[in-house]
Amino acid sequence: MWRIIIAALIFVAPIAQAQTIHVPEGYVLQELRPTGGQIAKPANWQYHDFAGSNGWTWIIAASDPTKWYDIGWRTQLLIGVESGTKRPRADFVRNFINQKRTTGQVLRDCPQSDQGDFFLICLETIETLKTPSGERRFHILYSVFWGKQMDMVYVTTSGAPEEDWETARPAFEVMRNFIIIGADFANKGTSGKQ
Repeated sequence: MWRIIIAALIFVAPIAQAQTIHVPEGYVLQELRPTGGQIAKPANWQYHDFAGSNGWTWIIAASDPTKWYDIGWRTQLLIGVESGTKRPRADFVRNFINQKRTTGQVLRDCPQSDQGDFFLICLETIETLKTPSGERRFHILYSVFWGKQMDMVYVTTSGAPEEDWETARPAFEVMRNFIIIGADFANKGTSGKQ
């Protein structure tokens, strides 16, 4: 399975090579393992990644991301969405966004935009979530990208308690410029290494 995913990602390498990550003061360059992507994360925030059956998830949070965290950034990369769901990627994305529209107050609904090899839509909401200490209102920004040619979708979620959003927002703005797949990862797919 992983060889198929790696082979599918080979075509992403030119995208990664064309980008560079600006690392402002107070941030560090974090590798997104195992894809070799990169992101500038606040130096005092924590990182966690894990693989699923159809892709990877990366979390950067102000507290331990392996437990409940209130302030954080999460990206899920899904490979083979269209082949797995038997539905167009755009339908999958629109269904996801439409479902999120029903979970809270919509603050901003971004129209579809062209991002080169991907399309993007986003939705900004206020949602009430159950936390270990009870229900709280969270400010959440969902940014959903889907490949024009590649059977790939990635969902980036930035969120914080409503009262902490303005404090966390500058970090989210820095982290929105990231490379999801590094060129070295795609090269591993061609050399057979894992």
